[in-house]
Order: sequence, then C-alpha cells, then structure tokens
Amino acid sequence: MRDGDDPRAAFAWYGDKGRIVAGNQDVMSDAVFAAWASDLAKGLSSLVTAADTATVTALNARAQAWHIAAGTVDTRQAAALRASQHAHVGDVIITRLNRRRMLVRGGRDFVKNGDTWTVTKILPDGDVIARHTRHRGRIGCPPTTWPPSASSATPRPSTAPRA
Repeated sequence: MRDGDDPRAAFAWYGDKGRIVAGNQDVMSDAVFAAWASDLAKGLSSLVTAADTATVTALNARAQAWHIAAGTVDTRQAAALRASQHAHVGDVIITRLNRRRMLVRGGRDFVKNGDTWTVTKILPDGDVIARHTRHRGRIGCPPTTWPPSASSATPRPSTAPRA
C-alpha cells in the first residue's frame, strides 16, 4: 500500500495469509489480549494498539492485572495516573510521540514514538525512574503523563531524563 499498489491487492494479501479477523469490540479485545499474553508467555515481545482511548485504557488495565498476577509488577508503590490508573515498578510504557527536548543516551538521542520504558522506581514526589531500552534515567515529569503496561502515551518534555 505504501508503494502505491492497488489497496485491494494488499487487502487480498493479508486475507490470504489469515491476517484479517473480524468481530465485535469485545471479541476482538479478547482475541488481541489473548494473543498478547500468549506472546509474552513464550518470551516474545508484543505490542497492542487500539483505535480509541477507552479501549487502550481497558487493555492497559487488563495487561497490568496480568503482569501483577504473573508477579512481574510490584504493587507496593504506586504513582497516580490519568483515568484512575496507577503505575507500579515493573510496568512497561511505550511512548507515542517524539519529544526532542527530552534527551536520552547522554544527550545523543531524544524520546521517540515507540520507545520502550520499564518503571524501576517510584519516588516520594510521584515521579518515576524508568529504564529506557538503551538508557536509564529519571523522567522529570508528572506521573499523570505515564500510563501503565502496554501503553501508548508520552511523557511531557518538562525536563530531560538524568543518568
């Protein structure tokens, strides 16, 4: 489709490969969650996206509950988030926007769409310490900008992460 090919050909290719699945929102949410959990149980990385904020919030809460049950998220500390959710140590965060003013890797790079972070500590002021896939630093922003597991939000560029 990106190469300007007939979109019907791309759709047919995905259909031939069994990659098009249809169902109502509940059925599809259950299916995507089951596939995500199956991938993680196999040690694979998996990312879930959704078309609207309500579905993302519901899937985030479900993914976080799965991680808590699996023992990969520590609920002894929490940072308040939007939508009455909380971040805990072990939660995974994926940024959705580029933030050129939030520097990582000693100032050699910036926060980008798709960057993955793992919460490693929650500070008394509510900020979180998050480990970037290639960087460890303090995210100097209110925790309300961070959603829990399998998220798609971006921290505000109030200050750059520190090493």
